[in-house]
Amino acid sequence: MTQVMNGVDREALFATIAAVKQDPAIAEFKFRLRNRWIDGGENRSTIDSYFGAKQEMMHAQPFELVNDEPPVLLSGDKGPNPVENLLHALAGCLVTSLVYHAAAHNVQVRGVSTRFEGDLDLQGFLGVRDDVRRGYQTIRVMFDIDADADDEQKRELVAMAQRYSPISTSYRTAPRWRARSTPPPPDKRRERRSAPMVIAILSHAAGAVWAVVTACAVWLRRFHERRAIRQLLLLDDHMLRDIGLSRSDVVGCLSSPHEDAAEFFAQRRKSRSVKVPPAEADSYKIAA
Repeated sequence: MTQVMNGVDREALFATIAAVKQDPAIAEFKFRLRNRWIDGGENRSTIDSYFGAKQEMMHAQPFELVNDEPPVLLSGDKGPNPVENLLHALAGCLVTSLVYHAAAHNVQVRGVSTRFEGDLDLQGFLGVRDDVRRGYQTIRVMFDIDADADDEQKRELVAMAQRYSPISTSYRTAPRWRARSTPPPPDKRRERRSAPMVIAILSHAAGAVWAVVTACAVWLRRFHERRAIRQLLLLDDHMLRDIGLSRSDVVGCLSSPHEDAAEFFAQRRKSRSVKVPPAEADSYKIAA
């Protein structure tokens, strides 16, 4: 058995899994950063420590990450903007999840390329319209995988990447969120807040409540949709084939973030009707 695959030490990986099963507290991690505003849309984050395996740990060196906005969004373009950094984090997490789980399943991966594209309407961010989502409305991902695997296995790798990715999970199912302002030193506190500050606080509070209501509505709709899709798994393969689907189609739909089920199944049916040229047989591309 190959001990190192895809750059991952399989023996250490399985030893880690066994240790976590014996002591689940080993798996509890806390990741953190410190952020400092510079000017305009520019701010910088420093990452140097984290908690994991029941102890505080330090990176080999501190990392500094830059956020900024392009001139069209009124800043100096000194780095990617936050929503681009989000795509970078999602890309890194999906690829890492794919490669690690491929190694665990003894699948040799020679290369993975991804392309990400997200749709975002700034009317929400600018406060022009409250009914417009402030975050990404749709995220499209294209995987190009070179591995010792057939098309079906590559689909399973993509599905596992989405299922086990912490970033993908955090975006699809919102984590508990807590934010507060650190109080200023006593000698700098104002005894009375000005009217504009009170208005701003109320405005932010109203926006937060609306965001929660919207998120709950979206979650409820997706919950009922996913429950209906899961019922398809009760059908046998022949019955699924009669309606133009396969079991991997159903699993792939359940594993795909922000994907409309009807559109997803339509694309799968269409893809099966298109003949792939021999020159493209070694690479597999899937929009997730």
